[in-house]
Amino acid sequence: MKFFNNRKKEEPNMLDSAHDTFITNINHSIRTPMHIILSMCELIMQESDSDEIIEYAFNARRAGNILQALMNKYYFYSRLRVGSISPMETQFPAPKMITSFTNATNSECRKKNLPFQSDISKDIPNILIGDNLLLTQILFNSTSLATRHENTTFLSQRIAWNSIDADNGNLIITLSWDIDGQDESDAIINDVNYEIYMLEQITESMQGSMNLASEGTQKTLTYILPFKIAQNQEYNEDLKSISYTAKKARILLVDDNELNIHIVSMLLKATGVSMDTVLSGEEALDLIKDNHYDIMFIDYMMPGMNGIDLLNAIRKEYPDVYENTPIFALTAAINTEARDKLLNAGFKGFIPKPIEGNILAYIVKNNLPPELIEKKSSLIGSGTLDNEVFENYSDIMKKYDINLTEGLKYTSYDIDQYAIVAELMVKNYASTREHVEKYYAKNNINDLGITVHSLKSNSKFIGAINLPVIALGIELKAEQDYKDYITYSLPLLYYEWEKMIKGLKEFLDTYKKSVIFKEEASDNIAVNDETYLEDIIEYVDNFQPEPAIKLIDEVLRRQIADNDFDRLNKAKEAIEKFEYDEAISLLKEKI
Repeated sequence: MKFFNNRKKEEPNMLDSAHDTFITNINHSIRTPMHIILSMCELIMQESDSDEIIEYAFNARRAGNILQALMNKYYFYSRLRVGSISPMETQFPAPKMITSFTNATNSECRKKNLPFQSDISKDIPNILIGDNLLLTQILFNSTSLATRHENTTFLSQRIAWNSIDADNGNLIITLSWDIDGQDESDAIINDVNYEIYMLEQITESMQGSMNLASEGTQKTLTYILPFKIAQNQEYNEDLKSISYTAKKARILLVDDNELNIHIVSMLLKATGVSMDTVLSGEEALDLIKDNHYDIMFIDYMMPGMNGIDLLNAIRKEYPDVYENTPIFALTAAINTEARDKLLNAGFKGFIPKPIEGNILAYIVKNNLPPELIEKKSSLIGSGTLDNEVFENYSDIMKKYDINLTEGLKYTSYDIDQYAIVAELMVKNYASTREHVEKYYAKNNINDLGITVHSLKSNSKFIGAINLPVIALGIELKAEQDYKDYITYSLPLLYYEWEKMIKGLKEFLDTYKKSVIFKEEASDNIAVNDETYLEDIIEYVDNFQPEPAIKLIDEVLRRQIADNDFDRLNKAKEAIEKFEYDEAISLLKEKI
């Protein structure tokens, strides 16, 4: 049997730097238009009534997938050659990550009727420090290597922990699989050789070791990967709860996108923290001048003064604030280059968008002064969701390329909070699309890219599958002022965007009719004639649009003066568009 036996021992010849640069550039130039080609093929297959045309599109898509896979290999190979694969040290919940990967592997094996056995040690520390992305790549590529052979008959995985001392240890991963005794083609052997070489390089970059053994029909891959152990091992495995309140803490959030502000405020609502929010770096500097903040969260990509510019301004104008305040970047760019750039700029850390509620709460808790952490409180969702109802919702969303499970993790698996975000995105759709169309018509590619950047994050937050990828391509090309690409891509963006909104509307219709969820006793809300304006302002100021709108609706049912009626209607429209400052200004005019 020649599976693995023909693997060349000698290393491939080193590519010169010009060739490496060429591969990187050509990959970047091909990847995004290739996605458009594949998506257009998908649209043709969905909308054409001709079997012949559908077959043409299917064959074109299959060829495109092969080309994309080849480019991925060449690109990664080039990065290995220039040494740009460098591990990052970040804290991550190792058992949770490994379990999630194992569940996905188990699901794939079931589809292939492939027996799968897994043994995960309970001794693995809750929080490890290292590069979880490279660890994920090792797990994924190793499993892919084992299961790609059509004659694989069994797969087993064992992941154990070997503690070296209180601060360090090794993650030991063993993957074994059986293959019946058939020879393989040279093409498969060469492909396997490449995969093994790539895994060796990743392992070496992590200062670990890898061994491939073959005995009869059984193949075994073993990794020993060093990780540090985080001093604080607290991590909330129950994603539906936040175990503390911090009502005396004060946080500054800087983000040019109102929906992002609402989402962060919602995710931290149960902690009771006081949060000041602004839409620009200039406004943030004004607040920092007169206020103390325990933590700051700053969006990286903003028009005018971006996140790094703001951080540099804080360092220059308020050095004591910079030295004594944990400042984190919020970013949708999580590649190694972006992470290095943010950390080298002086941010304490970064939080990837879309933001997971449990990760945000964990960071807040571990960066606040201990005396501000008060007590435990629950953030258990009010929506009790059984499996049958979840499957119904999930099936609805799949038709529109939305992964409900992926979206729910960003709202701590609370379906009620997810529904609130979905409704906000539906309400915000028309105005956001109008902005994109206006920027394109005026050739304002920079602001168009920033708006699409926000759309990318928000659509990932809801669990959209295709839209974030298309938005990313447009965002990257907007940075290069490549309008031709954007011209060809916008119709596809609009198509996926509209599809997502249709899916969210169908979900919301079903959600609101469901008897599984607690309904309010009445749609009416108590109105205090003396304080209702202040009450509405307080709701808006705390990013609670739903009760604010309900209170306005109740007041509008009454006999009130025409000018008050118009003012409240305008305030309601402003709230629905996330123009909270405008709404508060209108309401304060009446006071």
